[in-house]
Amino acid sequence: MTFSMLGPEIKAIIVTQDANITVSAIRKLKHYAEKGLPIILSGRSAQYYPISNDGGVEAFRKGVQELSQARNVRISGSGDIAKTLISHGVSPRIKVQTNGTWYTTWREDNEAEVDYAFILSDGSDSQGKIRVETDKIPYFFNAWTGERQPVFQYKRRAGSIFIPLTLKANSTAILAFSAQPLDGMYTPSVHVESGPSSVLGYHLDHKGGAVAQLAHTVQKAAQEFVLSDNSTKVVPSTSAIPTSFPIRNWTLTAEHWEAPKNMQDASTIALTRNTTHHLSSLLSWTEIPTLVNASGIGYYSSQFAWHTDYKNQTGAYITFSRILHAVQVFVNGEKVGPIDPNTGTADIGAYLRDGENELLVVVPTTMWNYLRSIFSKITESGVPPFLSRLAATTGLPNILPIGLVGEVHILPYLSFALGN
Repeated sequence: MTFSMLGPEIKAIIVTQDANITVSAIRKLKHYAEKGLPIILSGRSAQYYPISNDGGVEAFRKGVQELSQARNVRISGSGDIAKTLISHGVSPRIKVQTNGTWYTTWREDNEAEVDYAFILSDGSDSQGKIRVETDKIPYFFNAWTGERQPVFQYKRRAGSIFIPLTLKANSTAILAFSAQPLDGMYTPSVHVESGPSSVLGYHLDHKGGAVAQLAHTVQKAAQEFVLSDNSTKVVPSTSAIPTSFPIRNWTLTAEHWEAPKNMQDASTIALTRNTTHHLSSLLSWTEIPTLVNASGIGYYSSQFAWHTDYKNQTGAYITFSRILHAVQVFVNGEKVGPIDPNTGTADIGAYLRDGENELLVVVPTTMWNYLRSIFSKITESGVPPFLSRLAATTGLPNILPIGLVGEVHILPYLSFALGN
């Protein structure tokens, strides 16, 4: 066990009771502890891993005893590791406070002087904040669209930065902390320290100024932003902004992908045909009688009315309650940027027009539901596929939900300029 100058910045080593270690490893750990590296022995003694000429079990027991008495070594219960680390002065690079479960990863690019934080919300929608010890400039990176933008709302206190986050279940936030402004990106000199709960997001306008997007609120009172230069921005009441509304009455054009008549002819990828279905609500294809065994691509079209007011300072997000696989969205014929299937949200403000708006959502499906219906006809190198042998005893896997399901909403917002 050797540490490299170019290796990970290890702050402590934890040895759990189910670890298998050699006598030489015990001696190395004792050496590191005496040099100042915190060592935590969690639970009962680790297990002996024998190798030739290491002194045997007695040497292992003696080594463990000497290690436990060495400087910078602590013994803790299996549930007290975090507290023991704190007592050693060891804390995570990313400190988390949330009502959910967030997992974090930290990476550093020393040459570019940029650090990266990855935060995963596991299992449920959640809110909270992170704390990072840094004086660098924070940015959000969107892995789906490739967009980079400054973090507009945060606080700096005692050498640390505090950033509030709202994360959908199983979604990831990617942040970068750069010593210098990122190339080609304007960074406002003033940021938001606190704002109203109705904020949906922020972006830069064409002049490089920060703009907040505010949702409908029931309260009539004005709201306030507190900026990092100690100034405030008062926002008029947003009670007149329309509330979120659902999209109903869809027309589904289902493009069926089916096998050619001669399944031995590999020159034909698939035969396609279209069927049309009128839906008052969104259902899996498995719940539409004529699509139960179908696979292909779904083209879902609908319309909604939009009226611009507030001096054209309104826009909207489209939100999907559930995305099974993926979606492409077109508003009035314009393609909206890629949508993260975990967040299911996209800003469509730039594509809206006064009056009737056309919405098209394109949804791919898996091929299993159709393949299952013709499985007895499928061969692989002239013989039935391996899955058929398993299916003889357990049966084929069931058909799967596919298509566009759940609810689709339009969420209006008011754009409020915060300045440069």
